[in-house]
Amino acid sequence: MNNTLKKFISVFVSLTTIVSSVGVGALALPGVASAATLSSGDLIKASGPAVYYYAADGKRYVFPNENTYFSWYKDFNAVKTIADSDLASIMIGGNVTIRPGTWLVKITTDPKVYAVTNGGQLHWVESEALANALYGSGWAKRVVDVPDSFFVNYTVGSSISSPVHPDGTLIQYSNDPSWYMVSGGMKRKIASQAAADANGLNPAFAILTTIAYGNGPDITGYEAAIATTAGYNFSGTGGGTTGAAGSLMVSLASDTPAGMTVTKNASSVALAKFNFTAGASDVMLNGLIIKRGGVGSVSDFNNVYLYDAQGNRLTTGRTLNSTTNETEFNSLHLTVPAGTTYSILVYGDFSSPNNTGGQHAFAIEDAASVEVSSPTTVTGSFPILGNTFTVGTASSARVDVQKGSQPSDPTIGSKAIEISNFKVTANTNDIQLNRITLYQAGSVSNSDLSNLTLWQGATQVASSPGIGADGHFVLTFSPAYVISNGTTKVFSLHADVAGRAGRTIRTYVEYTTDVNAEDLVYQTGAAICINTTDSGCTSSSASFDGTGSNYIEVTTQGGTLTNSFNGPATSNIAKGKLAVPLYDFALTSPDNTLEIRNVRFTLSTATAGCYIVGSANTAYFRSLKLVNTDNGQTVSSKDLSTATASQTSQAVTYTDTFDVNAGQTLNLAFEADLSNSEDALGQFYGNGNCQYHVTFLPFQANDVRVVDTGEFLDLSKIVPNTTVTGNNMTVKSSGLDIALASNPVSGTIVKKQQGVAIAGLTLTAAAQSDVTITSLTLTGQAALVGSSCTTFNGSAACLANFAQRVTSLALMDGTTQVGLAKAPDTVSGRAQISNMNLVIPAGTTKSLMVVASFSSSATTTPPYDQV
Repeated sequence: MNNTLKKFISVFVSLTTIVSSVGVGALALPGVASAATLSSGDLIKASGPAVYYYAADGKRYVFPNENTYFSWYKDFNAVKTIADSDLASIMIGGNVTIRPGTWLVKITTDPKVYAVTNGGQLHWVESEALANALYGSGWAKRVVDVPDSFFVNYTVGSSISSPVHPDGTLIQYSNDPSWYMVSGGMKRKIASQAAADANGLNPAFAILTTIAYGNGPDITGYEAAIATTAGYNFSGTGGGTTGAAGSLMVSLASDTPAGMTVTKNASSVALAKFNFTAGASDVMLNGLIIKRGGVGSVSDFNNVYLYDAQGNRLTTGRTLNSTTNETEFNSLHLTVPAGTTYSILVYGDFSSPNNTGGQHAFAIEDAASVEVSSPTTVTGSFPILGNTFTVGTASSARVDVQKGSQPSDPTIGSKAIEISNFKVTANTNDIQLNRITLYQAGSVSNSDLSNLTLWQGATQVASSPGIGADGHFVLTFSPAYVISNGTTKVFSLHADVAGRAGRTIRTYVEYTTDVNAEDLVYQTGAAICINTTDSGCTSSSASFDGTGSNYIEVTTQGGTLTNSFNGPATSNIAKGKLAVPLYDFALTSPDNTLEIRNVRFTLSTATAGCYIVGSANTAYFRSLKLVNTDNGQTVSSKDLSTATASQTSQAVTYTDTFDVNAGQTLNLAFEADLSNSEDALGQFYGNGNCQYHVTFLPFQANDVRVVDTGEFLDLSKIVPNTTVTGNNMTVKSSGLDIALASNPVSGTIVKKQQGVAIAGLTLTAAAQSDVTITSLTLTGQAALVGSSCTTFNGSAACLANFAQRVTSLALMDGTTQVGLAKAPDTVSGRAQISNMNLVIPAGTTKSLMVVASFSSSATTTPPYDQV
């Protein structure tokens, strides 16, 4: 590019038109075009310097700066000049974002450096070492600033924490003339210059690397997923009309599964991923025809399915037609919102064929294979073909999924209550569980089950916010859960249960593909057995498929008023802490609005010698509140009576009236403020073993009134209406243990040296409460040559010597300074580090490093000073 053009570009692509001293003639731009002749993908300008991208939605898009423009285009050869009036008639649609795989970006007010992927998504590169590994020692030269005002055009995705180049990155290797694009953890060879030009790829952005990747399919021509961003074509090659109202662009996803050899009995194998991008208006995707290609038989598959990118199964299992090699998925009714991309994956269960070696690739053959609501134009570079999978001779490990033991029937209003459990057994090889989809087929309303969590022992391994209208819910293991060969693991499903009594909750696995597990030996799908009739399963090896009694079913319990105890679990609580929950419960009324007039509790100690009211009449529990935990509002409040000293128990009755509405579950808690002192040691917290609990007492006649009829509720209709004792809570002093770390060790330093690590500290908060540290005082001493202090004896001379050699002390949490640095006192050797505001969560440890700066006045010949 000539110097004149370089000068001009700084204003040429600016959002704000600035008059340049360089004439337009210097650019040798093409002649004036008419707005009526413009096509999607044209670069346009008028008499001013600003260049715009003309999109299929009839709008012009702004290049915020020259870096953005040159991430997409090498030059200005394709720019068309139109009349000022024509340009003014074209509405601005938005701003163009940096092309994926080109520049790294940052904003001036944020030191983080991000890589860009498709759709303007940013991914923070977590460290300088990682940036160096990915982009070389000159990585900083790739970093460009995005003005704060344009940062909103991007979205922030997951960070980059490992040396794998983000999608879209161009790479090269020494002694290899080819260049490649990284996609989905694979490298795709750019087959020719024509293929590069068709997708607008610029080899100037290629990175020389030694990071090895598996081979993905070659890039041989235009691919919308590479050449476009936000649904618009930026390759300048006319790769299809995209972005217009009533349009849907179909493309192969850049992270479509890489081809491989799979075991012949593998289940839940991802075979292809397709992107569906809507233009300027929403599009309804109603159906899809998927075609199998390759030298293989349709009998190699039991079923194929469609899933979304979040792991939700969109269809039931379908077989492939032996004549057409196609399968048709109808009644999808998926809405693709305007300007967004919806991804669909094809999954398959292999059938363990006798004849192996079959090859299979799945495709969307043509636009007619995509059924949409009219009027919608379907575009794409058809046929859109995924990668090839070959059926191997080996068999995957078998994974048996069986129902577990029968849980107790849950009471409506219960929180985190067990509703199901199942067993997973790894046979033959170690396996890795990635995802499991369960089906709820009982009579309970799916909306009455929420906050589903999956547990293995005491560890939560997966969760789902709720159940879909179709009864399915996805439990994704994070991280993936490994089960070693020959081992059985039991998983327990918990949920919050609302609704009515007498409703069944029935759970099981509907299809084998709903268990996504990987054989860690063959690195492909394991063979999933959910029913004894499945191929490869042995008698009674698997039984969680919903047939017969192969499911877990519980029935909700409750009455006209249901009372559920929900914790909290036995734990330590800190003296002096406010609003401590001691008893959590829920009241549910399925059909009637009920007026609650009295709620009765007893607060008691469970430990001899401990009191709730001290020997000097101090109330150790204060401001006893009944709190609505859904909104934090206080329903009623009481205080303990202190008329009698040394009390071990006291009744607490809340008499403020409140309602439980029809169909409502009201979540409540008994909370108290804890005293910070005690009348005598060991009465409340001093010995560290005083335990207390709250007991819920049964409702009595005239405690609950039916609002509509005015009558009092019959006690037999309250379920359960019994005494319930809460868990014991142990009062402890808030604690912080400070210890000296093993590093750094003693060593020799140089005078005037800055930021030297001289001591490591570990700070551990006790389990009952968080600890906030606002300041920490460090004290040092020095044994100086010629001083009266030579042996670190703690004398005044030793303390005073410290300030002669150390000019500043600071605390570091990793690379972050905590609080303000301070010079030691010249007499006491103390330095108070203030403004820390360091929070150490209960039961955790924080490591800090003390760093020092040293003065220039130190002995340089033996014997040496010691600090």
